[in-house]
Amino acid sequence: PWGGSDDSKPIGWKELGVTASKRPLTVAGARNKWHLDHLDLGALCGARAGARGVYLADVSSPAVVPDGSWRNRGRRALVNVTDLGVMLKAGPASGLVWVTSLATGLPVAGAQVTVYTPQGKAVHTATTDRDGLIRTPGSTALLARPAADDTDPIENEGGGEDWEDWDSYRAQRLIAVVEKAGDVAVVDGNWANGIQIWN
Repeated sequence: PWGGSDDSKPIGWKELGVTASKRPLTVAGARNKWHLDHLDLGALCGARAGARGVYLADVSSPAVVPDGSWRNRGRRALVNVTDLGVMLKAGPASGLVWVTSLATGLPVAGAQVTVYTPQGKAVHTATTDRDGLIRTPGSTALLARPAADDTDPIENEGGGEDWEDWDSYRAQRLIAVVEKAGDVAVVDGNWANGIQIWN
């Protein structure tokens, strides 16, 4: 619910297990001009100033008038405030997670890594070694293959939408949550959803 075509739908904050924090922001002198402001999301979202973590920002303005190119007056972003750089790679036979410091580029040893399915099921947990690495089983072992839907034998050779996803690049999709010393980083092995590897 935090990106792409779902931006116009309301966020189910209770379903996500978090409380929304509404804070007005004023950007002085930036009307109709590109402007850069640094936001302290920890302070804005009710934690302490400078707090690291994952934040879901839902930003809107009554001054933005929809003109057909925008569906609504707001934008959402899933933002990771962290020093933990995380790379997640998974293939059918094996995978790895590599954690480095964004500030120094050095490997981060002793970080707790939990790998999840897109549905939120934890499927692997390990601690990074001195090189900042953990090795994981492959997606074949970590992700359950969906059962064929015998009620529709024509579509996807007996399978439904889940079967189609299994048979595509999304079959390798995993999410890693990395924690160390009060810092948290999340990365999605897919190409979208705001916390993808390139982002």
